[in-house]
Amino acid sequence: MKVFQHKYQDFDFFISTYLEYSSMIVEAWHFLVSRNRHLDYRTVVAPDFICQSKISNLLARVAEGDLTESKRGLIRQITGSKAGDFTIVFRVIKATEKCLNPEKENDILKDQFGREIYLIEGVVIKGIRNKKDCFVADQDIEEAHNLLMEAYRQFWEYSEPNSAISSHKFSLSMNNTSSYLQLEELEPFHFSSKQQTPPTTKPKVNLVAFLVPIIVILIIAIWLTTIGYPFGKSIADGCTTIQEVNILFKSEDKINSIIDDKRKQWQQEYPKAQIFLNGSLKVQNLKKWKFLNEREQLVNKKTQYTLLLNKDNSLQMQYHPLDLAITQLRNQKVVDETTIQAKIINQKECIPRPS
Repeated sequence: MKVFQHKYQDFDFFISTYLEYSSMIVEAWHFLVSRNRHLDYRTVVAPDFICQSKISNLLARVAEGDLTESKRGLIRQITGSKAGDFTIVFRVIKATEKCLNPEKENDILKDQFGREIYLIEGVVIKGIRNKKDCFVADQDIEEAHNLLMEAYRQFWEYSEPNSAISSHKFSLSMNNTSSYLQLEELEPFHFSSKQQTPPTTKPKVNLVAFLVPIIVILIIAIWLTTIGYPFGKSIADGCTTIQEVNILFKSEDKINSIIDDKRKQWQQEYPKAQIFLNGSLKVQNLKKWKFLNEREQLVNKKTQYTLLLNKDNSLQMQYHPLDLAITQLRNQKVVDETTIQAKIINQKECIPRPS
């Protein structure tokens, strides 16, 4: 009888241990946001359940932040998405040549305009967690990096946008020997349904690609003026309206947040509009923009750019696409109060003119 009692005790211990261990298992998915020589920041790898919901581009919007130090990371809660609520834990590091070839040196990768390339890499966890109950080990991040670099090497060759590569779930390391990241919490992000609609066209860093639509728009504008329509604050025609709206920035305002808020408003009013920015801004961090003075040596000097660096170190925008500005000016703050102009070119159903 004692033998059976002993066996039952062992079985109970096994069950309780198994249940305790099961409760500690945390499932996660890898993700990666970065850019290459030709394409600006976008989601390279996303969890399979996010790809299935066709909202992988959302990760490129919510995973933001400055470079992180060793053994440190960022955590952010995401609510209201089509894929459900989830939490992202990630780090931001510089991409090096080793990412493309492990045998190469640690020289920093740069795009075609000489800008350093960052890797925003980490994990997605279903549900809402905060830094007190979320434990991601250094080991998990390093293993994620090695796996993600296979996808990044493929992405490096792209010159046109492609769908994000799906990642599959795995279990985070949960043991006494693990060293966990020290996490900094970012402001939670809530998605509305309209924010999750995939864009019909994806902005690209290659500014030459933007010249064609810009030239077409200028031709339309000139044509409108030649047929007797005044080019003022608003131009109306049977098919196209052009409206100019001022955007005010106060000192210390985060540029991409202000512009993104305006974009959401205009998307509701003008769902088919193309929006461009004109004007100049003085920003706090000028180091990342020094390449603008050097890029003429890298590409055709006759190229007409939509983003320039003035002699007073202000950024000058000339018909600069709004969506591209949101990505490029991520985490940039203005120095002084200033106003720029948005040009909203809205296409609507053609109304035949009386003959």
